Amino acid sequence: MILGKTTKHEILVQERFRLLQQHRTATGLIVQLPEFLMTPIRVDIPVVANGFVYLLVSLRDKSFQTCFIGETTNNLLEELGRHNSGVKSLLTSKSQFRPWSMAAFVINFSCEEDRVNLRMEMEKVIFLQLRIDTLMDHLQKVCASGEFGNLEFFKCGQLTYITK
Repeated sequence: MILGKTTKHEILVQERFRLLQQHRTATGLIVQLPEFLMTPIRVDIPVVANGFVYLLVSLRDKSFQTCFIGETTNNLLEELGRHNSGVKSLLTSKSQFRPWSMAAFVINFSCEEDRVNLRMEMEKVIFLQLRIDTLMDHLQKVCASGEFGNLEFFKCGQLTYITK
């Protein structure tokens, strides 16, 4: 891929993820998506003054241990699109880990310093290569602790457990 140009396939993949992030699976409806083992949860993304800390998971890693923590003041869905296009960061640009799905995000930071400190705290935990559900639980607990202010945690996806 040439930097700045997006292929037709990448646009289709980005559109599919955008739609998956917007729609939740209907109750009782079993959807067979073998390539997607994360069920998206519909979450309205608010406009915020002091940005987001977000947690991404690689949908290629069946162990759900390839995760990325980031922070931004930009539009969160556009940020996800940049990660999936391969131009955002060193880890998320690697094609063997793409596509990425939004697992969770945090808002309501009182200042930029709190946002950066939360991301740095979560980077220490991600280094342990825990599964995404464990990381989301940890992020939620850290937010509830009040250590980084009066934060709001939003879960955007949950693991789909496939039984045979």
